[in-house]
Amino acid sequence: MRKVDFPLFPLKMVLFPNVPILLHIFEDRYQKMIRHCVDKQQEFGVVLEDEQGTHGLAKSQRVGCSAEIVTIQRLRNGRMNVAAVGKKRFRILSTNYVQPYLQGEVEFIPLDGDRSDSRLQKAGEMLRPCINQYIMQLQKLVDIQVNWEGLPDDPVELAYLAAYILQIDPQQKQLILEQDTPLDLLRFILREYAIEQHALKTVLALRRLYPDSAEKIFSLN
Repeated sequence: MRKVDFPLFPLKMVLFPNVPILLHIFEDRYQKMIRHCVDKQQEFGVVLEDEQGTHGLAKSQRVGCSAEIVTIQRLRNGRMNVAAVGKKRFRILSTNYVQPYLQGEVEFIPLDGDRSDSRLQKAGEMLRPCINQYIMQLQKLVDIQVNWEGLPDDPVELAYLAAYILQIDPQQKQLILEQDTPLDLLRFILREYAIEQHALKTVLALRRLYPDSAEKIFSLN
């Protein structure tokens, strides 16, 4: 399925299907974009911004995720707080600036592969304790409160939630979004969790040995 003149919102983050996003809209062009989406009852696309922060597309990255607006809090001077949720992956075929904001022709790209594959279910079972352990490690380093009860049963939904939780560089998250099969997605996520858990163990060990300097030696990113 393709859409033309699909509103695109370049951000310094990667959105995944079925995970939330909170936005404070203050630029006139994006206020207009949100009003357009509300009037037309349509989604907009979140894409990774280029490294220079010029509100263009990151080099060679043409895959994004659509977002459905859930609630809007209207503020002074046209500003808005917008809550949305990720819906579908898409590939950008072309872009234009007919409107003040970026638009594109996009093709929605569902994951290819058998969702009932037993290997997929097994990978999901392996990922679940990794998420729990990662969150517990993270809570020892930073002051966060996360309720991980009720994790989704579907392995793909679980994988995207796991990607959302991971404290890694957006470029690495982009690679997660670009995985084209459910099994590749789960395997990629499991590798990332193994790497990050090892890094967190190292930081925690250093903190115990050098409580005053561990944070200066390592950062989470």
